[in-house]
Amino acid sequence: MVDKKKLLTEENFILFIVILAILVVMLFIVNQGTSKKNSSIIQKNISYNIYSLKGKDKFNGAFFLGTGRINTEEYYVFFSKDENKGGFFKDKIPVASTLLVEKDTVPHVVRNYAIETTIKETFLNGKKVIIDTIVYSNSLFARPVPKSIGYEYILVVPPGTITENQIYEPL
Repeated sequence: MVDKKKLLTEENFILFIVILAILVVMLFIVNQGTSKKNSSIIQKNISYNIYSLKGKDKFNGAFFLGTGRINTEEYYVFFSKDENKGGFFKDKIPVASTLLVEKDTVPHVVRNYAIETTIKETFLNGKKVIIDTIVYSNSLFARPVPKSIGYEYILVVPPGTITENQIYEPL
């Protein structure tokens, strides 16, 4: 006759937990191995106009684009209009990932991005999961901008905005 108390000893309990964990891991591996995953990347962009504002210093001109540095990152700073709210907001885009283009048109910024659509069907539950993600962003774990896009931002400015050999006169 087998003593039931001896069956549930500490060693048998640990062995049971290890075997259960191995079975769960094997089931997960089988599920991942038999799941179907399709991905596609679509290039898209958002475009919005940018504006200049007149301040107390009576800056005259049709367009003003500022630059600034936060820590070691350099940014273009400008104002855009929120069409839904009817007001203006300050925006900034990184200089390093921006292409400046001079054109005789309304100044605007274009943000290029790519959306990756992943469709995953698993063996165990048979469900299709559709996940849309932006391929890159300004986060710590960001992917680089896809080569097909080139620049994350395109800043279209009036002719004469980009100047060379600017003279800086300290106050």
